Amino acid sequence: MPAILKHWVGESYWPWPNDHIGETQNRGPSVRVNPKSIPDLEPPYPVVFSHPKGTFTLNGMELEDLWLECVNEEHLHPDSPITDYIETGLPKLLFISMLEGLYKNDRKEYKRLVKKYGIKWHPAVTHYSYITNTQVVIGDDGVGLDLVEELKMTGHVVEPVKVMEVK
Repeated sequence: MPAILKHWVGESYWPWPNDHIGETQNRGPSVRVNPKSIPDLEPPYPVVFSHPKGTFTLNGMELEDLWLECVNEEHLHPDSPITDYIETGLPKLLFISMLEGLYKNDRKEYKRLVKKYGIKWHPAVTHYSYITNTQVVIGDDGVGLDLVEELKMTGHVVEPVKVMEVK
């Protein structure tokens, strides 16, 4: 079975899962990997991303109660049937997006819902992608060139890059 790379999405750079999902969709994923683990990966290799706000739990409330209130407050589209929001896998990301919108645009309402429903954030896988190319940073002293050749011999597409300071 091929290896799957697991990558933690930092909340300091991407406060909400959709921030990283959007960046991944627009620019593709960029993941730093320990060079020793690269030979175990077969390109293209899957990578799953976990975010600290990947899912949530409600304290003593049902998701249906939150759904009804959000529809009544017009946070969600009122013409959508409840089954659109409670199918397996869909509700959490949909509600996370809605709560993100409230957090950014109506912090008072966000705090009210979090308190009322006892919303607690938990890390979870939020999306995945495939890595098709490997870049190796080459140091000024040439460190990394041997790794490029080694990875090429194992069938990896490798692009040597050098970090330059631009003033």
